[in-house]
Amino acid sequence: MRAQGQLLKPEEFANIVVRLNPDGSTVRLGDIARIELGALTYTQLARYNGKPAAILGVFQTPGSNALTVAEGVRARWKI
Repeated sequence: MRAQGQLLKPEEFANIVVRLNPDGSTVRLGDIARIELGALTYTQLARYNGKPAAILGVFQTPGSNALTVAEGVRARWKI
């Protein structure tokens, strides 16, 4: 088996097999997701009240209420 060491193009990520169906067909990542290339690195340093902290990305789902989402995040993480 040979595998490329690193995927570089969106099309390469889109071809990743997520599921093999009983009928022999496949579901690929590109069938169920939008594939985009982001930044080369996501190196971040976070501090909260001067102490090291974790960064958490929160994305609003379509149709949700932004204020409700924000309140839920604050309640869950007590911020």
